[in-house]
Amino acid sequence: MSIKLTKSWWFAVLSEMTNKIKNRVQKKRRNADNKKFNAYERSYAELKSKGKTRRKGESQQSYSARPDMTLTGITMDSIQVSNVSNTGGYIGSLTNGNTIRHLENHKNYSILGTNPKAPEYQFFKDQFSKKMGKELKLMAKKNSKTIVIKA
Repeated sequence: MSIKLTKSWWFAVLSEMTNKIKNRVQKKRRNADNKKFNAYERSYAELKSKGKTRRKGESQQSYSARPDMTLTGITMDSIQVSNVSNTGGYIGSLTNGNTIRHLENHKNYSILGTNPKAPEYQFFKDQFSKKMGKELKLMAKKNSKTIVIKA
């Protein structure tokens, strides 16, 4: 028995997972472990709230003194789906990978990860379960045999 997962299914699911990651980070202010980000250092928070943390030539998108990983918006905007096939795909940043790797190792600012408690992973499990259920029903109809799945 094989369950057919298409490239379009993977792209749709991974795109929605990407949106959930961005929402978790920017709106809920939670890291890859679904825990609140540590507070910024007081001096950095003061500079950020005054708009004095951006580099020359960049515009500052966020003035929040609470961590949201959105100083200029470049890092979060760069997170996207790529390399999608019938067997999976990749969520990450092709242009800002160094910044994301730096965040992974800085305090608790990790934004991408594999923690099964993160909301995007529960979404994936739910979507996969739905797809499995549909495929099993189709197979049962086609074969009109009883399908037994042992756990």
